[in-house]
Amino acid sequence: MPFRWDLVTPDQLGTLLDGAVPPDLWFVDDLVSCAGKVLARSGNGDLYFVGRSLDSMFDLLGGVFAGPVGVQRLYRLPLSFQRSAARSGSRWRWRPLTRAEVTQGRQFLGAVGLTPHALARRDRPAVLVDVVHRGATFTELFTLLRDWIDADREPWPVIRRKLRFVGVTSRTRTSPNTYRWQQHADWTRTLPAAAVGRDHALAQPWLRTLDTNLTRS
Repeated sequence: MPFRWDLVTPDQLGTLLDGAVPPDLWFVDDLVSCAGKVLARSGNGDLYFVGRSLDSMFDLLGGVFAGPVGVQRLYRLPLSFQRSAARSGSRWRWRPLTRAEVTQGRQFLGAVGLTPHALARRDRPAVLVDVVHRGATFTELFTLLRDWIDADREPWPVIRRKLRFVGVTSRTRTSPNTYRWQQHADWTRTLPAAAVGRDHALAQPWLRTLDTNLTRS
């Protein structure tokens, strides 16, 4: 897994912060609010933060869960699916993942305990959390998992009840024409039907206002 300094235990940083100017955490209240909503929608599951967008939330909750909390509840899943696109008719489409990329993705998932075998036998839900625009990363991640589950012949009817996806999105005006990523992604309908929650908060300096959306889970 890519290395990242542990900010929950700053004593391990040595002199890295010597002379550093304290950051302006103008967004901290909204970050706490958004993190609380994500946690509330986790269904008492283990949180897997996809990519780097919610590193601030990971660090905040890492402090919350520090100490004698039993087993680890927070994980980083530094996956990115950015790659070259190819024109298909009037549309641009991402090229399929290569066999090597699929293998690498499975290695990252396995490193945090998200193998098909482990998912079928876990007690708490595995909750994948990310900042979402159109849901492309979640779609790629779901497809990677789903294909692996089929390849290993693990029981999808069992695993589908162990997966949750929480998307943090920019707030927009509510209207019948508002784009809601979880309603446009076909794969969300393969998960158990459940209420889709929407709340408003701020989680990063570059996202002024955020919602938390829980897909069917």
